[in-house]
Amino acid sequence: MSDLAGHDVSALARLLTASTTPELLFIETKWASLLSYGLTTRVLKDFLPVDETLNATTVQNHTLAVAQTL
Repeated sequence: MSDLAGHDVSALARLLTASTTPELLFIETKWASLLSYGLTTRVLKDFLPVDETLNATTVQNHTLAVAQTL
């Protein structure tokens, strides 16, 4: 499928409007429950190609959002 400019657009990209994938949220939340937010951020940056804007506050906010959803 293509958008108006002729770029390919997947159905998954249309469904996932958040800037963080559910899989990354899962890993962030799981690791943040075991480690500090800062250490979780450092480990994620070492092992995954995460955005440079990921920081301890972002992990904390994502973890809080997941907890509120549950």
